[in-house]
Amino acid sequence: MKLLRFVGASIQRKMFFGFMMVVALVLVMIVGGYHELEQVRTVSEDILPYGQRISRLQSLSVSLSSLDANVERLIVVGDPEVQDKVRRDLQDIDAIAAAMNDGTSAAPRTAMSEMRQLVDGLRTRLRAIAERPGSARGRNESILAIYADLRRARQLLRDTSLETQARLEDGVRDQKAIIAKMTLQFLAVAAMVLLSAVVASLFLARSIAAPLTTLARTAEKIAAGELTSRAHVGSHDEVGVLADKFNLMTSKLQDTLEGLRRSEEDYRGIYANAVEGIWRVDLDGRVLSANPAMAHILGYDSPQELLASVTNIGRQLYVNQEDRTRFLPELLERGAVAGRDVLFYRKDRQKIWLTASVRVVRDDAGRPIYNESFVTDISQRKHAEEELRKHGDKLEEQVRERTAELTAAKERAEVANQAKSVFLASMSHELRTPLNAVLGYAEILRSEPGLSERQEAGLTTILRSGEHLLLLINDILDLAKVETGKLGLDTEALRVSDFLREVADIVRVKAEQKGLTFSVLAAPDLPPAVRADKMRLRQVLLNLLGNAVKFTDHGHVTLAVRRVDAGDATVRLCFEVRDSGIGLAADQLECIFDPFEQVGDAQRRVGGTGLGLAISRQLVRLMGSEIQVESRPGAGSRFWFELSLPLFDAGPAAAPAARPQVTGYEGRRRRVLVVDDVPDNRAMLADMLEPLGFDIGHAADGLDALQQAQQADHDLVLMDTMMPVMDGLEATRRIRQSAAGRALPIIAISANASRADGERCIAAGANAFIAKPVDRNRLLEEVGEHLGLRWIVEAPAPPAQQHDDAVDALVAPPLAELEVLHRLAMTGNMRSIREQAQRLAALDPRYRAFAERLQELASAYQTKAILELVKEQLARIA
Repeated sequence: MKLLRFVGASIQRKMFFGFMMVVALVLVMIVGGYHELEQVRTVSEDILPYGQRISRLQSLSVSLSSLDANVERLIVVGDPEVQDKVRRDLQDIDAIAAAMNDGTSAAPRTAMSEMRQLVDGLRTRLRAIAERPGSARGRNESILAIYADLRRARQLLRDTSLETQARLEDGVRDQKAIIAKMTLQFLAVAAMVLLSAVVASLFLARSIAAPLTTLARTAEKIAAGELTSRAHVGSHDEVGVLADKFNLMTSKLQDTLEGLRRSEEDYRGIYANAVEGIWRVDLDGRVLSANPAMAHILGYDSPQELLASVTNIGRQLYVNQEDRTRFLPELLERGAVAGRDVLFYRKDRQKIWLTASVRVVRDDAGRPIYNESFVTDISQRKHAEEELRKHGDKLEEQVRERTAELTAAKERAEVANQAKSVFLASMSHELRTPLNAVLGYAEILRSEPGLSERQEAGLTTILRSGEHLLLLINDILDLAKVETGKLGLDTEALRVSDFLREVADIVRVKAEQKGLTFSVLAAPDLPPAVRADKMRLRQVLLNLLGNAVKFTDHGHVTLAVRRVDAGDATVRLCFEVRDSGIGLAADQLECIFDPFEQVGDAQRRVGGTGLGLAISRQLVRLMGSEIQVESRPGAGSRFWFELSLPLFDAGPAAAPAARPQVTGYEGRRRRVLVVDDVPDNRAMLADMLEPLGFDIGHAADGLDALQQAQQADHDLVLMDTMMPVMDGLEATRRIRQSAAGRALPIIAISANASRADGERCIAAGANAFIAKPVDRNRLLEEVGEHLGLRWIVEAPAPPAQQHDDAVDALVAPPLAELEVLHRLAMTGNMRSIREQAQRLAALDPRYRAFAERLQELASAYQTKAILELVKEQLARIA
């Protein structure tokens, strides 16, 4: 009884007890089945060898049948191939008999031993037959013995097969009997398991069904509204616990409903006192409910008046009834719409703007019942937006008018820029054309032998003045390119040490003329070569260094170059220019980069255009950097910029060679056709080439050049591009169209010096392009290259011997000689100074460097520099 009470106290225990009964019966069935299965396994192990033996006996039977056939053929035919088959059959029979002789009973082993003896006998007799004995009687006896052995072998096979088959059938009958017995036991145990499961199920259902029925009836009462009903099941199992929880849930539900009732009262209070309008409208447009705020928005005294007066909001309240017609399908499709602006009529027919957020309320079946809306009056906001829109329209109109004005101004500016570009190009051409003759003749005259010092100095002055004018032209053109965004960079391999030496050689002359110390500080870790726009970088550095020399009266000018950072393929270099000049005020540091802006006194502004720094800033920006400046009045200035440049492997540096003086060429006399509409330019080119052994032909325009090229045999044409009648480009194209002119070298020469002009000339058929003013050395290089000439040159003067600092130091002459030089410099007698310098060089070799320096300054008429040099030496002696 105690066990039954213990089991009945829990549904889990009841289920566990029933489950354990079923498991016990199943275990009994499994144990019994396992015993029977052991017997089946034992019988199966006993009969398994008989099955294997039958398989081998079948193989043996096949081999004997093959042996019978092959023996008969061997006896009749005696073919060696049949003999081999017989031998293989005997080997197969012997192998099978040997395999069956292991692990079998005594009777099969005896039969297989005899079978193997018969095989040996057959092998012996067959070998004897194969040897063909002379006696026919002996052969016949051997054949009869063979057939007797074969019959005996078949008899042994048959007896062994019958015995094995009988044993196999006995084992199968025993196995079937065990399986039948095991089946009966399984069915009996299964019936007991089924009966136990049914009994346990009935017991479990009886202990659970009644309490659950009580719970169901209590739930029906609660659903009917009797929240005070409780379930009493009188059990302490899980169903009893469930009944207690059910009763607790009912109490909680009662409390929740009471809270909902209070919440609904609160909601009604909020609904009635809300500032925002709230109403419910059915699908036909009838107002179902509204709060006081909604009635007030529409101009009604109370919600009741609103509900009684409005029967269809589409006809009575919407200003545009089509708005509701379009809005309702959208609302039903989306389920809710937020922030929709609508125009309504108030009770007094005054129009007001409302913004509504609306949702569809549906029944349990999903059918729409009514719409619930939250409405706010936005009339004031709409009025403000309308005013804002009007102001916006007015502003847009003003913007359009201003845009039109700016567009017209832009077009006028573009026309002006175009006109300026055309003007600058024209002026460049007009200035370069006479400058070409001036510089060309100055260079020709300076190369003439027997010039006096004054003549040579005068020609040098002409060249420097012409080069200065050319620099001004290039600066103006570069500024125009910068303003139009057409200035580009042409990168090339640049050997750093050679580049710095070229810049230093140009600046050092100007610095020494003013008695300034010029130095180049190149860091030891600079790369050998980089890729950069050599011409533009040199232009920037010369501008900065030229300004430094210009605005420094005494002291030094320094160019410093150092490595800032380096990568695998690039290096960042810092270029810095320092001076000890007059410096700049803080308010001048930015305006110095403006075009045509110059600082300093009027004397220092002479000789400049105010374009150098403006162009330099734009060039450095094109290179991806910015020029920085630090300066104080009286403390000098410092300009610097940093550039990231690709590294370049240029190989070992070659020593710079002096340019030789060309005096002629080897081979036959060549004829050159010079084409230019300006006679002075034709004469200048002729004077450059005729002394070298060229025959010169003259043409005044492109048509004349075309006719002469067809009539006479010329080796080369120097073609100007801008000419009347027919320009040089058209003439070049027509010459190239003729059979004789296809291989004729043509060098285009133009006062239009831009890259685009050069490209147009090459595209027209020219072999090379040279800008005016024509550089003599460049001209000779192109002529020599296209004619394949070998020039005859004078040996260049040996390069100046390099000394160390101790040798290069100036050794001053005695005090008396210095005082003479000081008096000559004060009077400005340059000729006497040059004579005195020659006398000092002859007086003592130690004074040669000092004398050469005096010669340079006197030849350049640098009185101030000579005074500074003499005063410096006098100060050392003192």
